[in-house]
Amino acid sequence: MNTPSDSVAFNLTVRTKLAIGISLLIAAISIFIFTYFPSRQAEQEMRALGEKAESIAKMTAFSLAPALIFEDPLSAEQVLEGTKQNQDLAYIIVFNKTGQVFVSYSQETGEQAGYRQVQDSNNQFYKTEKSIRHSEEGDEIIGQLYLGLSLKDVNARVGQSRTAIALVSAIIFVIGIAGVVGVSTLITGPLSQMVRTAEHIAQGDLTQRAVVKTGDEVGHLAVSFNQMVENLAAAQQNLEKRVEERTLELQQTNHELIGAKDAAEAANRAKSTFLANMSHELRTPMNAILGFSQLMRRDDTLPTEHKENLEIIGHSGEHLLSLINDVLEISKIEAGQTVLNEEAFDIYRLRDDIETMFQLRAEEKGLQLLFEGDSDIPHYVLMDEGKLRQVVINLLSNAIKFTEEGGITLRVRCQENPPEKPRLFVEVEDTGAGIAEEELEALFQAFVQTESGQQSQEGTGLGLSISQQFIRLMGGEITAHSSVGVGTVFKFDIPFSLADVSDVRDLTPTRKVVGLAPNQETYRILIVEDRPENRILLKRFLVPLGFEVEEAVDGQDGIEMWEKFDPHLIWMDMRMPVMGGHEATRRIKATPKGKSTIIVALTASVFEEDKHIVLSAGCDDFLRKPFRESEIYNALEKHLGVEFIYSEETPSEDGLVQTTLTPESLSDLSSEWVEQMHMAASRADSEEMLALLALLDEAHAPLVQELTDMINNFRLDELIGLTQPVGESNG
Repeated sequence: MNTPSDSVAFNLTVRTKLAIGISLLIAAISIFIFTYFPSRQAEQEMRALGEKAESIAKMTAFSLAPALIFEDPLSAEQVLEGTKQNQDLAYIIVFNKTGQVFVSYSQETGEQAGYRQVQDSNNQFYKTEKSIRHSEEGDEIIGQLYLGLSLKDVNARVGQSRTAIALVSAIIFVIGIAGVVGVSTLITGPLSQMVRTAEHIAQGDLTQRAVVKTGDEVGHLAVSFNQMVENLAAAQQNLEKRVEERTLELQQTNHELIGAKDAAEAANRAKSTFLANMSHELRTPMNAILGFSQLMRRDDTLPTEHKENLEIIGHSGEHLLSLINDVLEISKIEAGQTVLNEEAFDIYRLRDDIETMFQLRAEEKGLQLLFEGDSDIPHYVLMDEGKLRQVVINLLSNAIKFTEEGGITLRVRCQENPPEKPRLFVEVEDTGAGIAEEELEALFQAFVQTESGQQSQEGTGLGLSISQQFIRLMGGEITAHSSVGVGTVFKFDIPFSLADVSDVRDLTPTRKVVGLAPNQETYRILIVEDRPENRILLKRFLVPLGFEVEEAVDGQDGIEMWEKFDPHLIWMDMRMPVMGGHEATRRIKATPKGKSTIIVALTASVFEEDKHIVLSAGCDDFLRKPFRESEIYNALEKHLGVEFIYSEETPSEDGLVQTTLTPESLSDLSSEWVEQMHMAASRADSEEMLALLALLDEAHAPLVQELTDMINNFRLDELIGLTQPVGESNG
């Protein structure tokens, strides 16, 4: 909607604008007359005075020539007497050929004029000069004449003219303004009356009519205005009638819309609550599964086969976590909140990970799993690795699930000579049951399963729908071709950018933390978590390294323990009974003491907006469940400046880490200490073993490091044998 300008000029009345405009025009004309005509007259007066000065100078110079030739000043004075009769003459000075004043005259003093004096009087005289020659046609200059005429009379005449013109201009301006006011009143009077009428009509009074006083354009405008008002009144009556008819319909519709709105809001709230609970309930046990598998993989005494099994458990757990995330992600896809997370990665490493994940499953079903790829596929690319991984995993999972004999082939190639951005082409082909043609159209719809999928009684029907959304988000399209009893082929292509090996993060394996560096304070850590398995997991990560750890089962218990324990850092779960982590964090951070306590939030939420909520509650950092061992140590290093000792041991050929400790390495320790360590190792009491290590002084730092590594890696059988009393070992 257009609104009037805030400028004052735009808000003036038409009458005022007209008066100001014409007044400015009259004023401009008056100023022009006042400045032009006096200037014109002054110019003419000066031209006439100049011609007069030239004439007088010429005649006087001619008359003075004989006097200068014979050097007769008396004759020159006589000549000047005739020249003095001119009333405008102000001065005359004559120099002989040697540059000396021969004769001069000043009207003001009646005496001889000084050359310097008259030359300094710039605005009083019209000045001219004339060379005096030996004869009228001769070239020899015998003197120089300087003459000045007074400007007094000229200035007086110009001033009188200027005064008269100013008076005439003022009279013209006054008369013009009066005329403008009269004419503007005559023109705008009817318009003002129409404006007042329009204001009443705008307020709802349609009985008002404009008064028609003239037959000119304004009168015709008033007639048209009145006709418009009559039409408006008729339209309003018709509209009021129609409004009455529709009011009952709208009231009924409004009741229905309110009910639908309330139902939709309730459904959204229920969906949000369900997703939040699902996220917490699924990701929390995954935290324990992945966490304890990480702890078990640290045991270097495990056989290689068990380590491989743990690696598979870890990969499968990560995959399961990814599936859980994507099930929750479907709501974000529907809301358009899913975004790309592009990063550089090694596509060959991704292929190997996926092949390792599915090779065992294929072998168990007696299927052949083939991975085919062009040799020109670049190693390092820039794209969303997580979404690409999930799409390929979804397609391979379906292929293995619905294939009973034959095999599955994954083909990857790059577009040759791309016109713009290079594209990656991926194809998954199986020899499974196939999909009927009529089912292909609904294949990528959420929660829709084919007949084969319903018979398998596995899956949620989300995998292909999520895959299609991910592929489209990455700039590609996925298609499917199938024949019942022959097999199915899924194809998609997506653009990517080339990356360098330096852009790829985490190429080197994470170093294993085996202990705390010496000469550090004892860090106090508080774990506030309602799930006991998660508390145990965190303690297993922290206690063997030498951290002092306390536990709390909810937010209220956490506040009480914080006041007693005064921890350096709190691992705070966000969803707990009695009091949640948000409220507990706010209460702790509201105190002067709590401002210096680092609080790291632990949450199973997958929604990015929850991170902002957690940080706004006062948490210093944010960690999602299931967390990794390295994430725990990185957070401690970041916020507390903890310095860790990392393992630099070299595995032997059988994969087991060799230790250099022998019973003689403990010979300088008391037998009582060795016996206590032996008993603690026999009970697998890591807390007591670490407490015993803390009793040793700095001189035993290398020994403490070795023993700490044995405890952290669960090499308790070695530790028991190392501390076993001599009598028992012999017999």
